[in-house]
Amino acid sequence: MQDKQAAFQQHGVIKIPGVLDPATCELLTKYVRMKAQNFSNIRKGNDPLSGVHREYGDPMMETLLDQFTPMIEAATGLSLWPTLSFYYHYTHGNILAPHKDRSSCEVVAGLCIGADPEYRKNMGSWPLLIKDTAPLTLDYGDLVIFRGHTMQHWREKFTGAWFISAIFGYVDQNGPFSFQKYDQRSALGKKHVGMLRWYFGIFRALLRENINNAAISSSSKKGRFFFGN
Repeated sequence: MQDKQAAFQQHGVIKIPGVLDPATCELLTKYVRMKAQNFSNIRKGNDPLSGVHREYGDPMMETLLDQFTPMIEAATGLSLWPTLSFYYHYTHGNILAPHKDRSSCEVVAGLCIGADPEYRKNMGSWPLLIKDTAPLTLDYGDLVIFRGHTMQHWREKFTGAWFISAIFGYVDQNGPFSFQKYDQRSALGKKHVGMLRWYFGIFRALLRENINNAAISSSSKKGRFFFGN
């Protein structure tokens, strides 16, 4: 894993092939397809994923989020808190508009799960585009890890019938977004805290950081005065 750690530190993107076997991908595909057909969650409007069915914090995906954590830590060389999971059920004509993820996704692991048989046969997989890197084409069961909060990424228009993927978010335990552990929830598997409370958490963290910085600055000035500097 040392080679992957070095590559991640240098480029911010690494690929881990074969994280899930074909049978598990098939199981997840049937699971997501059934949920998309019976519990559709599609938003419209100014959204990078407008028109795409997705689900936050699905229990199956939260279980994978937790299970993947040691592997993502080993691949990146970071001590990480898991934050959130989403699965996505894309259909013909959907796009993923260029965007950067929120701070809960300081590190993102993207999983390629499944697609309709004709698209798989003729096109293979649907590339993920990350600015300043070559297009990433994952096989089904592969994982890509990248810095989602700072690296702009997107997908062009999907030409198949359907495509399924998932993302798993993490933050550095020793970084500025460590307060985003579990995406500010009390535990994995819980519902989203709501955007108002989520933004309040960011405001509170920034306020705490400013207070700490002011205290350090004040202490430093007193020390210089005391020693006659």
